[in-house]
Amino acid sequence: MVATEKPDIISVIEKEGIELVQKGKNLWTCCPLHSEKRASFAVNPEKQRFHCFGCHVGGDVVDFVMKLKKVSFSDALGYLGISSNRQAKTNPQETKRRGVVNKFWEW
Repeated sequence: MVATEKPDIISVIEKEGIELVQKGKNLWTCCPLHSEKRASFAVNPEKQRFHCFGCHVGGDVVDFVMKLKKVSFSDALGYLGISSNRQAKTNPQETKRRGVVNKFWEW
């Protein structure tokens, strides 16, 4: 795994001791984020996303770690071994707009 790639969400959930059961295309379990008796926590392995139909929380593997461990975004990245030292992608339209604004203020 490259340092900036996200790990597989299913692997992370299972490493936390949470057992997932395949039902259709999703994997299900009781939500580890709140108390419940029936499975409402779904994980979609294709999209690498989770959603709880009980507490209405969802997201990717980083969101899962943030909610489960009650940590910040940067702490969740560290927990998952993801480097946060990557360049932000620039939007060409935003770059062009900034160039126009900067030229305007140079007058």
